[in-house]
Amino acid sequence: MRATGVLAVLCLVTLVLAGCGGSNPGAASATSTATSVGSAAPSGETAAAGLPAFVGDLDRVCETQVGFGGTAAYDATPGIHPVALFYDYGEPPSLIEASVTLPAGWAITQDANYADSSEFAALQLIACSRRTKAVPNGTMCDFTPSGGGTTTTLELTDTAYEMTVYAAATGQPVGKPKTLEASDAECPMIAAFKESDTRFLNTPTEDQYVAALKGFVAP
Repeated sequence: MRATGVLAVLCLVTLVLAGCGGSNPGAASATSTATSVGSAAPSGETAAAGLPAFVGDLDRVCETQVGFGGTAAYDATPGIHPVALFYDYGEPPSLIEASVTLPAGWAITQDANYADSSEFAALQLIACSRRTKAVPNGTMCDFTPSGGGTTTTLELTDTAYEMTVYAAATGQPVGKPKTLEASDAECPMIAAFKESDTRFLNTPTEDQYVAALKGFVAP
């Protein structure tokens, strides 16, 4: 299957593609998360015992299973247990804060007062979604710059992610990992990718993440 579209330049290393033939929820997510990559904050903790200086620092739990002792203890009781979600993005995959809209109360939002990280004290969980599979599905999507030029071809690629949830305070795993799969044979309306890429990665939808997190965050 092959479809055509229009290509527009977003920046030196990231391109936005406007294609035809349906929508791809993962594409919109990829476009919005590209901004997060460029604005990643330096890692570290604040002087306020065991709290991250920036939300991006929470990925330490995903990478090292070392918790932040200033965050709230987790227990699997009824109610809301706030979570920070990170997922793999790009090729090679890099772990970033997820641009997924979660139900009210599920996430902690960092305010503009970066000298005070006390808002993270209510955080209980860190969810880490790592890509475990990427298989091209044979759908080729052609894109041409709006002003004319060389056509770029991307092959749609189905993926699978394993999401592991950790206690924010201790870094210990909570429950069993969840598998999320993403498959789509329709060319995306929007796609963000590097100039060297030859494939577009389908990604799990927001609804998939909400469903996978519900048993941990709102049991």
